[in-house]
Amino acid sequence: MVTQPTHSTTSRRYPALWRLVTLIGVCLLAYYAFVAGHSVSDPAGPLPFDASRPFKLDFGRGSGMVGLSTIAIAENGETSICRWRKGTWERASLRLSAQQLNEVAQAVTRHRLPRLAKEYLGTVLDGTQWVLWIRQGTLGKATYFDNNFPGSIRYFANELDAILKEAGIDKLQWEPSSRRDRELWGAMR
Repeated sequence: MVTQPTHSTTSRRYPALWRLVTLIGVCLLAYYAFVAGHSVSDPAGPLPFDASRPFKLDFGRGSGMVGLSTIAIAENGETSICRWRKGTWERASLRLSAQQLNEVAQAVTRHRLPRLAKEYLGTVLDGTQWVLWIRQGTLGKATYFDNNFPGSIRYFANELDAILKEAGIDKLQWEPSSRRDRELWGAMR
């Protein structure tokens, strides 16, 4: 009498193939669970942005639960920074030079931030959120990122961090503060 095997003979005959198929499946699941996301288009369309005109920019990075560390740049280059560090909020300010303010405006244009969608949503239930809010004249645009960060916003964030470092963010005197992200969250409404 011939008995049927209790588990797949394919996995025994072709163990390398079986491991490869399993690995590909796990990678696809991980991609869709942690990397793939989607965007929600902005019904208002892109913000008409002119790098030679005054603008305001607010950028927050963090989480909805703890809060966003924020950078608020005024039209005159006055920059207020609020960050979460070692379990407490602290803030400081600096003034960007005209050249540094122009570098920020050029980075906004170069990375096409006024053309971003309204929302970029990942497929993770918890994690990191960013909010970008650009205003020029009477017009503005806010974009929300939830575990889905297109290259344009990541490259912009790196450039902005470099500009702030050049402006002396490492030498600032920080003082205790309360959370400063409510207005930025409000821009998303």
